Amino acid sequence: MKTMAIRLEDDTSAQLTVLAQLEGTSVADLIRQAIERLIADKRSETGLAGRAQAVLADIDREALARKAAIETLFGSPQAAPEEAPAPSPSRRGGKRSPSD
Repeated sequence: MKTMAIRLEDDTSAQLTVLAQLEGTSVADLIRQAIERLIADKRSETGLAGRAQAVLADIDREALARKAAIETLFGSPQAAPEEAPAPSPSRRGGKRSPSD
């Protein structure tokens, strides 16, 4: 769960506090409910899904460009050695060898 802080005008905060008292809930719960309603409304908004697709396409283009830059800098992944180095034994909590 993420914690967030927001700044509210004094009169907005006072009204929110009164609403929370009248509803028998907390200000935080009222804010969460309002955010959940906003997200639900935005999901059904026409045009938003198209804008999201455009953003995903931008992300894909940027990822491909970064991948190409890394491959240019370090070579393609196929050029890497086939065998990975053996992991070094951990000394924490494990048994020590007689030579230690």
